[in-house]
Amino acid sequence: MECLIYRAYTAELRPVYLYLKDREALDQVPQEVKKKLRKLEYSFTFDLSPERYLERVSARDVMTALEEKGWFIRVDSNTSENLLEELRRSSQR
Repeated sequence: MECLIYRAYTAELRPVYLYLKDREALDQVPQEVKKKLRKLEYSFTFDLSPERYLERVSARDVMTALEEKGWFIRVDSNTSENLLEELRRSSQR
């Protein structure tokens, strides 16, 4: 499965990585989530498989999210749990 990675930062300057199944999936990311991100920039594309090692997240979880909604978001920080939950709540509205 092809996977595109976009990088951004939160207002608190925490790195955020947005995984997309294709470029059109960017339109599926809720505006509320996009508003919380600063300057979303394309980083790279790679081939995602269940066996692939990813930092801080399971490849299977990413693949499931990409299949179900077209995108997955990963926030890097020691306090990312609250922001990630906030972004998830926002995306479900």
